[in-house]
Amino acid sequence: MTQFPTPQMGTSVPRSQAREATRIVTYDRDKRGTTDIMTQANLGVVYIGGSGRSGSTLLLRLLGALEGYMPVGEISYIWTQHFLKDHLCGCGQPFHACEFWNAVMVDAFGGMDHVDAQYISALQHSVQAQRHFPLMAFPRLRSADFQRRLREYTDILGSLYRSIQNVSHCNEIVDSSKSPNYALAVAEMDSAKLKMIHLVRDSRACAYARQAKRRRIDNDGNVTPIPGDNCLKTALNWNSAEAAMALVANRVAMYTTVRYEDLATNPQGVLAAVANTLGVANPAFPFISDHTVNLEPDHVLWGNPSRMSHGSIAIRPDTEWQERMASLGKLEVTVTTLPWLLKYRYLINGSESPALSRVS
Repeated sequence: MTQFPTPQMGTSVPRSQAREATRIVTYDRDKRGTTDIMTQANLGVVYIGGSGRSGSTLLLRLLGALEGYMPVGEISYIWTQHFLKDHLCGCGQPFHACEFWNAVMVDAFGGMDHVDAQYISALQHSVQAQRHFPLMAFPRLRSADFQRRLREYTDILGSLYRSIQNVSHCNEIVDSSKSPNYALAVAEMDSAKLKMIHLVRDSRACAYARQAKRRRIDNDGNVTPIPGDNCLKTALNWNSAEAAMALVANRVAMYTTVRYEDLATNPQGVLAAVANTLGVANPAFPFISDHTVNLEPDHVLWGNPSRMSHGSIAIRPDTEWQERMASLGKLEVTVTTLPWLLKYRYLINGSESPALSRVS
């Protein structure tokens, strides 16, 4: 994990007043800080893509432990969940009080008080809503107005990512936003070199995880339960994510697929294969035993509450769904996602354990 120097600054600055959410105007580029992405070398981004509840936070934290790699979590939610709602950073501080993210915003935009998150959120929605995926995947379908908004949005992202690199002194930013739609936006940033890790987990395990009671850690440290989703909805979303990921493959510098089950069963072997694919020679992951890793606190945004965990972390397969998932729900998800289950070599009963450390 890349360490950054403690920034010399005062307390966090207040958020700016919101513009009307539906009003899209040009973002004030004069409010940028010292970063000029047009003159910088390649911006390295390792992107973890796929469906929800696939184990992306685990992979993010493990890759973030590599020298020169900076894990930032699901940064696509930075405007809505962190700027506007001040949810906790993985370091345990509210976003607006985090020294790292304050330093990033000073470098990118001149400070947090120069960021109109309400406006950027509206801009993001205007190009990143799910209905816009065909326009993101097939640029020739875009109108001139859509292309203008997208360019403005990716300029803002470019300043943000470049400043993360400047402040952390990292070589690669690890982003676990997962969304194929957002991955296409990141790929269009100036100088971006996007390396995609497509993380796959059995659709039935994902459906069980989303059906079960989930929780979110709020900015006051309290835990808020999150309502579960029904199995069919999760299965359809899982299918959609897998189909969309196939369209992302030819838009990135590198694309590799990893199964969560293999990562959880053989973490050191799979991570060594992933590191080799990323071009990391002699990777040093902080394992203290075959299935236990020692993780430092990270400045990870949004995602699973496990992003807040540090110290000795046990890695083990989560197979609870095989015993506790209702038979009807299991059948519903199996039938709905069957073609993809076959593609990724999951047997109908979920009992197969294919060759480990497979990275394609």
